[in-house]
Amino acid sequence: MSTEERAVLGDELQQRGDPQGELIALQLALEALPADAPPARRNAIARRIAAHLDEHHDALYGSLAPHVTRLSLPDLRDPALEVRTWRGGFAETVWLQTTAAGPTLVDVLGALRELPIARDVRRLEVGQGDHPGFVAQLLRQPIPALRELVLGDRSRWMHDLQHTDLGHTRALEPLVEGLEIVRILQPIVYTPLASSTVRVLAVSHRGHDLFGPPTSAFEGRLPALEELVANGFLADNNLFDRHPRLRHLSLYGAYEDGWLEHLIRSRHLERMQVLQLGYQLTDADLDTLITLAQRLAHLELLDLRANAFTVDAIAAAQARLPPCVRLR
Repeated sequence: MSTEERAVLGDELQQRGDPQGELIALQLALEALPADAPPARRNAIARRIAAHLDEHHDALYGSLAPHVTRLSLPDLRDPALEVRTWRGGFAETVWLQTTAAGPTLVDVLGALRELPIARDVRRLEVGQGDHPGFVAQLLRQPIPALRELVLGDRSRWMHDLQHTDLGHTRALEPLVEGLEIVRILQPIVYTPLASSTVRVLAVSHRGHDLFGPPTSAFEGRLPALEELVANGFLADNNLFDRHPRLRHLSLYGAYEDGWLEHLIRSRHLERMQVLQLGYQLTDADLDTLITLAQRLAHLELLDLRANAFTVDAIAAAQARLPPCVRLR
């Protein structure tokens, strides 16, 4: 929905006495302020928005209102939902979870879908709860504007795992087409995903031997992939050929012999912006970087801090590598 369409809708809703109408008008006014607008003016509109959200909390959140923190009653200990970003009177980023004494994750999703403020949700961040049930319901009733999905809570992933764990990426396969960002923050058994739209993917592979190095290379039919965060995979020499638009790579796992030198010498390095490589690089890899240091200068970041280099090797490398390299 365009800004103009939102403004028209806001006028219509205000005429009907719907509190979302004024919320649309206020948030559009805040978004329209120029970057150099006086802070006092910006703060005045922000305060009006906060007061409006508090005054009309029950009407805006419907059946979920008792499970959403209210500004004037901020002591809710176990909220089920939080709107983390708004845009033009509509929730854009929403976090939701199962609560101890309230609705389940699936119930929260169902109630969210009924809220007028949630018609343009673009990003869902999903905490604890029945992830398989959540994904199944999302497949039955898609959210048309949804482009980003974050599954899991790093701080609580071991809690009640048998009821929260998605288990396998096969469950996501029918969902990822149309999404642009997918982040799975709990370890999962990975089989290659396919999507023509996913630009950012974060995944930790639970399928390899926990007591040995990873042996499975990251694969997938992801032609639009630009950023990959992969934990528990083997870095193989064909990774960049399979993903020709990849610009940002965070890879924590094992590496084929000579993988780093192959990358630094290859044409693929020219398109890379950020590399974060961890766990199993050695002092010999630092020697390779020193030898080929002139090829690294265009990088925004080469983060190697998640490796057990010796102190002497780090000291020798820091003086001979460009500023983009982080060693400790």
